[in-house]
Amino acid sequence: MVKLKKHLFRSIRFQLVAGFLIVIIPLITLLIYNNYYAIEVVRKQTAVTHQTTMELYMNQIDNSLEEVDKYLYSTAVQETDLVYLRLWEGDNRQNYNKAKIRMFNKLTADRGRFSKVDLFFIYSPTNDDLIKTSLSTYSFAERETITADIRHLFKEKKKYNWNQENWSVFNSMQHNYLYRILYSEGIYIGVLVRADQLLISLQSISQPDRVRTILTTNQNLPMTDLDFVSEETGIDLDFGNSSYKLTGTVQRYLLIGTSSKKGNFNLVSLILDRPILEQLPYWQQIFSVISAGAVVLVLLFLFFLRKIILTPIRSMVAAMQRVSLGVWDSQITNKSDSHEFELMNRTFNNMVNQIETLKINVYEEQLNHQRAELKHLQLQVNPHFFLNSLNIIYNLARVQDYTLIKDMSMYLVKYFRYTLRSSMSKVKLSDELDHIHNYLKIQEMRFPGQLTFSISAEETTLHQSIPLLIIQPFVENAVKHGFIMNQPLHIAIEVTVITYEGRSYINISVRDNGKGFPDEVLDRIREEKSLSNEQGEHIGIWNAQRRIRLAEPHHSCITVSNGTHSGAHIMIKLLQNKQEQGGTAGAIADSR
Repeated sequence: MVKLKKHLFRSIRFQLVAGFLIVIIPLITLLIYNNYYAIEVVRKQTAVTHQTTMELYMNQIDNSLEEVDKYLYSTAVQETDLVYLRLWEGDNRQNYNKAKIRMFNKLTADRGRFSKVDLFFIYSPTNDDLIKTSLSTYSFAERETITADIRHLFKEKKKYNWNQENWSVFNSMQHNYLYRILYSEGIYIGVLVRADQLLISLQSISQPDRVRTILTTNQNLPMTDLDFVSEETGIDLDFGNSSYKLTGTVQRYLLIGTSSKKGNFNLVSLILDRPILEQLPYWQQIFSVISAGAVVLVLLFLFFLRKIILTPIRSMVAAMQRVSLGVWDSQITNKSDSHEFELMNRTFNNMVNQIETLKINVYEEQLNHQRAELKHLQLQVNPHFFLNSLNIIYNLARVQDYTLIKDMSMYLVKYFRYTLRSSMSKVKLSDELDHIHNYLKIQEMRFPGQLTFSISAEETTLHQSIPLLIIQPFVENAVKHGFIMNQPLHIAIEVTVITYEGRSYINISVRDNGKGFPDEVLDRIREEKSLSNEQGEHIGIWNAQRRIRLAEPHHSCITVSNGTHSGAHIMIKLLQNKQEQGGTAGAIADSR
């Protein structure tokens, strides 16, 4: 992964795109930032202007409510008729009714002083009597509903949680009202103001298509413009502590607000955002167009870069990668719009064709050379075996055991017939094992009671082709150098199938319990250095290694080591040919 990232960073595609983006992105970022900064400045200026206006009008509303408060206090303190209204009506009905009429007339007359007040009312808990001014602009049903709602307000005092210090919010007939109630020695005197009436003086700043001014409760619920503020518009009336807030889903609005000092309500203003941005300077709009144009230019440049430069380079790199994997028939077929890339593609295709032809010629020459070298190596083995065989016959003639000589002669005939197959480079594994069996039988006759052996192989391996006389040098080396004084020598040959990295291999194991290899000999064998001397010792091992490397250089190997306690261990690993597998009924085994 690290190497892949390193190649990516060094690619011309990455460097071209990165260089272009390093120049363009800061410019675009600066333009976009400047654009947003200007928008923020305009919004803040608009918010500050409207905030000042909103605070001015909220002070006017608070002053109007303050005047009403003063009137209520003065009435509660100065009007002696309220004394009669506190008493039980049945004790002095005449005085009670006269006081009731005088208070009604007074409140009705004084109501004209307060343009925003809808009605004054007095409530006598002792008589459960509500005295209120008339609502001439309301229908009879509306007047009755408001009267019932006011009575309900006193009965459910705890529910409404109104107090005598601030103005509170009251809802009746789908309209919101502000009410104020004073309690004075057993009598309640109050006032009701419709929320809409408070906004009449704000019509000069309200523009339904651009600016809307709304009264809200302290829970940020609308008291006016109920149809405008709905779930569909997605407007949130919580203005918080910031100078302004953007709200709305259908259209975006700047929300600013201020709270009343006289009651539990707020005055908020919703200013349509789009007309505000129209006030931006002309050059700022140009910056926006340039920013958008720069993004389009980047996309066009990347498309042009990909078509003219990156695509031809990618095709050439892909062809080079296929060539590096040994696919020499790779050609660049994509046509390029650039004359330079077209010339490069044509030159690359011609070069690959020439290299493929040259490689085929060199490969054929190497094959011929390998065949000659393999034949030469096989011929080197035969004289060595022949000398050993003559020595065995000589020893048997000395003991004059003609039965053994007869058996020995048969084994020697089979042995030399096999070794003289100089025209063959590969044989079946079963034939090689039969040859090893003949050789070990000859050696067993030569060293009676001092040599034993065992040969076993899986059935599926017997028809596999292996190099001729590939096992012979190691078995012969064990016989020649493995004997230990007063200890029989045992040689075990085992052939199995192993799987490594998804491939099946024939594994030929040759073990003995002899002396093993000396350390210096073992090092030279592992380094594949020649061990032959004037007597020709160890030449067979080096020949076997050389032949394996020439015949199957990529998938086969010979591993030589010493056992844990004693003896030598040789492992010959050859790639298995699936087409040469035999049956799976069993295995062959021979032991002596």
